[in-house]
Amino acid sequence: MENSEFNPVISPSNIPGSPNCLHTSNPTFLADNEGKFRIYYKSISDQPSDSPLRTISLAISENIEGPYKNHESNPLIGYKEYGLDIEDPYVYLYDNTYYLLVEDRRGVGDHLEGKKVDLENIHLGGVRPALLYSSSDGYHWNRPEIGCMTNSYYFDEEVKRMERPHILWKNSKPEYLYMSLEKGRYGLGSGVILKIDE
Repeated sequence: MENSEFNPVISPSNIPGSPNCLHTSNPTFLADNEGKFRIYYKSISDQPSDSPLRTISLAISENIEGPYKNHESNPLIGYKEYGLDIEDPYVYLYDNTYYLLVEDRRGVGDHLEGKKVDLENIHLGGVRPALLYSSSDGYHWNRPEIGCMTNSYYFDEEVKRMERPHILWKNSKPEYLYMSLEKGRYGLGSGVILKIDE
């Protein structure tokens, strides 16, 4: 099946203890400043075994069609030691800076602000502001800032899960942020489109 059209670009490693041994999904693609091609993705390890947590990993190729090789420092971003995680990465390169927008699935933003995170009663998913990381090389990431508020900030409704960010670009500038929204005002899963300010 090596040459099968159904052969995944990136697969779980199935190696116990590795960053992506259980799961690889939600990829985001980037042509980098070095002439290479990158796929950032959500990775899940079997450690800790009682509660597999999501991290952000990277695979790189010299050619757009692959093969893609996992970065030796994977996961690049993770908070497993605190029992916290992030997911749904969206990466982009703008003004020679790499940016990574993620769903704060488990209170990472609160933790970084010094607030106690109640892991026993935490509401999982994108019910917190999305986090925006920046980097000069796309490997080493700065402390994140808020990249997008919750749905209740933009709309007159209770907080619901907002996730899977993607940006629509126009003339090489980010124009609109697209996100999915759990059970919007019409009772079904819906989408959110936000105009990006300067």
